Amino acid sequence: MEICVVVFKYAVDCVLARIKEIRKEYKQQGLQADYIKKMCDSYGYGFVCGTNKAFKKHQEEKQQEWGLVLVTPKEVQEASAHWSQHKFNARAAQSENLHKSAFNSGYADGKRFDPKHRLHTGT
Repeated sequence: MEICVVVFKYAVDCVLARIKEIRKEYKQQGLQADYIKKMCDSYGYGFVCGTNKAFKKHQEEKQQEWGLVLVTPKEVQEASAHWSQHKFNARAAQSENLHKSAFNSGYADGKRFDPKHRLHTGT
């Protein structure tokens, strides 16, 4: 479980680093804060979708090779059980709130996300 926490924190750090770059870049261009927020939300949502796609693909590819199957620890299942009752809707997932190029950038970065390698940043 400790490995999962470290990987999750690293993924969050990658997203926050890119969001910081987006804010800086577009603030210098004089764009409105609402527009920049929309871009940041879309990037983060795209990253999540991209990592989800990559992890599912990896799981499908490796499923036949694995002699042992990873199981979610009982403690994690119990701690997260109450969340399954809630429906979460990402604000960026709604088409009117989605900035397509920021989403696509996040999606591509998410698909390339590898905890062993730092993602290349634009600055």
